[in-house]
Amino acid sequence: FHLKDNISTNNKVVVASSSSMPSGRFQDLIGLPLLPVADGSFVAFKANARGTRHAPRNVYIASDSVRSIFCPKLAKSFLHPGLSPRLRGLFGLEGFQRSTNITKLGDPHAADLLKLLLPPEWQGGRKTLSWATVLAAAKRREEEDDEKEEKEGEMKDNKRKQRKKKKKKKIGGKEVERNFVGSPIWLKQLWRFLLRDVKDLSVFSGAKTGLPIVPTLNGKLCQLDRKELAIISTVGFPKPVETLLVRKLNCLCLDHAKMGLTASELSGSVVGPTHALWQYIYKPTLQDLL
Repeated sequence: FHLKDNISTNNKVVVASSSSMPSGRFQDLIGLPLLPVADGSFVAFKANARGTRHAPRNVYIASDSVRSIFCPKLAKSFLHPGLSPRLRGLFGLEGFQRSTNITKLGDPHAADLLKLLLPPEWQGGRKTLSWATVLAAAKRREEEDDEKEEKEGEMKDNKRKQRKKKKKKKIGGKEVERNFVGSPIWLKQLWRFLLRDVKDLSVFSGAKTGLPIVPTLNGKLCQLDRKELAIISTVGFPKPVETLLVRKLNCLCLDHAKMGLTASELSGSVVGPTHALWQYIYKPTLQDLL
């Protein structure tokens, strides 16, 4: 059932129910539709799925920035962001998570969710993709989803108007596309998560997911696969050399700006979370290229 306007009330119900249980009897909540998820609805508590891979019953604990990568499409897989501090603390208990389907988002969970999230054009195990092609398909799908929701009457008039306004906004007189799966904004959010929160980047490698997620200067998206793809960092190279590599030699040169990374973060002059990248990205010197 859907109780979007009663999150705080149901927070109290869950806290009261769990508080009245004998110590460690969190499993007594199983079957009760009191678990608030990120789309504003409530789902039933279920038994723990066990294992480190994603299971449809899982409801994940994640930060706002991480949750925004996967929502709204996978909103039912994440806890509602408006939980009270007491309820967040309760759900964060190890005993609570052992007994129910609430779990902290781990690296393998996130990799599985990413495969569920990305559109068919992104799948198929191809080593490289044209980002422009994927982006065009993602925009079409976003528009089709909007039209479908409107036809089915799932959006009230005022919400529909608000959503249409969000599609494009003006910054400095220029129209800026809204954030959606596959957009430049979304890709930066994804890489911020991968480089700052993920402990094992290999879980997202081409060998594990088959997903091209690395942007290059020639408009490609590439898999994280050092054995099959020679993606190089051109940070510190003169512009003419970079242009030669990209336009004349058609090399796969890392587009760090589209990943939300600065040149200083990649050059090593600033301590940053990019060390995991060098398992997959070549960092040659000019001498190496000569």
